[in-house]
Amino acid sequence: MNMHELDEGRYRLFSFPQQSGQHKFNNLQSVDILKVSTCTLAFSFPIALQFIMVATIYHVLVLGSMTTGVVSAVLGSTKFDLVPPVATAVDRAENPCPQKNAAGQSIITTWDKAQYLCEDDTNYQSGDITGIVAYTLQDCADACATFAMFNGRCDSFTHDADVARSYQINNGANCWLKNFGLTDGKNIDYNGSSAKLIRRA
Repeated sequence: MNMHELDEGRYRLFSFPQQSGQHKFNNLQSVDILKVSTCTLAFSFPIALQFIMVATIYHVLVLGSMTTGVVSAVLGSTKFDLVPPVATAVDRAENPCPQKNAAGQSIITTWDKAQYLCEDDTNYQSGDITGIVAYTLQDCADACATFAMFNGRCDSFTHDADVARSYQINNGANCWLKNFGLTDGKNIDYNGSSAKLIRRA
């Protein structure tokens, strides 16, 4: 801070040099938190009072800007890297079918805009093409759509919400991609949700 005496010591001019900087907060991205343009203040008060006033203004301009920057960084700029858990560590991954539409149908739409008719508490028996681990019903549906794009055989699937148990007793999978024409009917399974293709993209 530079202090210059003016007019025989009765007035003092305080100037703050422009300050700018970048700070890191607990691995957050660098955030510009302080850009204060040079400001000047002239006072005709005792020197002690002048310093109190300057300190107050500095606190508002500088520390206030820092606080705003930290809050903005936490709420608006934070990015997370997700490390998926191993299947044996996931007890359940709830898999209800989507809410029914006006026609009373529950429809899952995949990444390629294909549509599958979904049934809660249902297991399609046999007809398996392959099995994978999927933590959501949507992931299982999208995997079927991707498989179908390459060889055209997957047109249905069954997803089991009991991830850890299914992984351990059902060949390392809880999502089974299926060929519906090769299935052997269906049965009630309170851990299962199943769906079959009703419209290609």
